[in-house]
Amino acid sequence: MNKYGPSRGELKFRLCMGLLICSLLVAAALEKGVPKGLVGVELFVFAGAFGIGSVVWSLWKLYKT
Repeated sequence: MNKYGPSRGELKFRLCMGLLICSLLVAAALEKGVPKGLVGVELFVFAGAFGIGSVVWSLWKLYKT
């Protein structure tokens, strides 16, 4: 195991939080719809990219260790 970087427990926590972010974004879009303008870009592009990126990165690191 690499002595640098997060532990497996932290990676699992990040995975759960990334999935929670993605599910909350989907729930918000289904409940209220996608906002128009810069709010929609900020909410769904930036927060969605952060959530999906966290999930993918955590899965990749968990798979490699």
